[in-house]
Amino acid sequence: MFRNVILLLLTFIVEAVFAQDTIYKSDGNSVKAIISDKSTEVIHYSFFENPSGPTFILHKNYIDSIRLENGTTEVFPKILIQRSVPKHKNNPDLIDFKRNNISYNAFDLVFEMITFNYEYIFKSGNFSLSIPLSFTFNPLEKNPDANQFYNYDEENAKFGTGINFNFYPFGQQKNAWYISIAYDYQLYQFYESRYSNDYISYVTERKTRVMNGFLMQTGFIFHTINRLNFGLNAGIGFRFATKTDSYGGDNGPLIRVGLSLGYKF
Repeated sequence: MFRNVILLLLTFIVEAVFAQDTIYKSDGNSVKAIISDKSTEVIHYSFFENPSGPTFILHKNYIDSIRLENGTTEVFPKILIQRSVPKHKNNPDLIDFKRNNISYNAFDLVFEMITFNYEYIFKSGNFSLSIPLSFTFNPLEKNPDANQFYNYDEENAKFGTGINFNFYPFGQQKNAWYISIAYDYQLYQFYESRYSNDYISYVTERKTRVMNGFLMQTGFIFHTINRLNFGLNAGIGFRFATKTDSYGGDNGPLIRVGLSLGYKF
């Protein structure tokens, strides 16, 4: 009886040890994993020690074989490696990226703006489109000060938007680098004072101005825990004013800097 109990315990322990998948990589390393999908040229897996953690993607070009939990072994022929050249030579462990990202640009607080950005990532993981929306939390006062002579204030932005065309050369890695071409639209409001014909009194009027800009940008997205991420970006370009009112504004360089906090879904 005691011997049977010992045998049952040993059987249970052996099954628990082997109730996992083992991925044998081409570089000689192995990963104890739980594979959720291997029907395409990539496999989706999570670490055996943390099954509720993030899901990773690994291209089969980087795998020699897989030992499944049922004891069978699947070998990947070398012809697959020769036929398909991998793009990600130095970082084969890619995240199982989501294709929608909403982020908040904390840096725009410096300009008294609240900016959110929505990004849609295409299936390949190399291209995306993003649209920012900005609103001021310090709008122009409702009525001007009767004792103040106003010059235009082009930095008193009321609303901003645009569109970014983003390219990720190495796909959606844990630390993903991208470059982009962007169109920027900014609507400004300001008070402008002008003297009357007698040059003694003056009148003040509310004015609007539109700035259009085109930029080249680059940045990084750093994926942290679960679906959270943060990003850094910087860009330079040129802006020009649309003469919506009496003053057209100044054309000139346009610089953008961002520090974003995002969530993917």
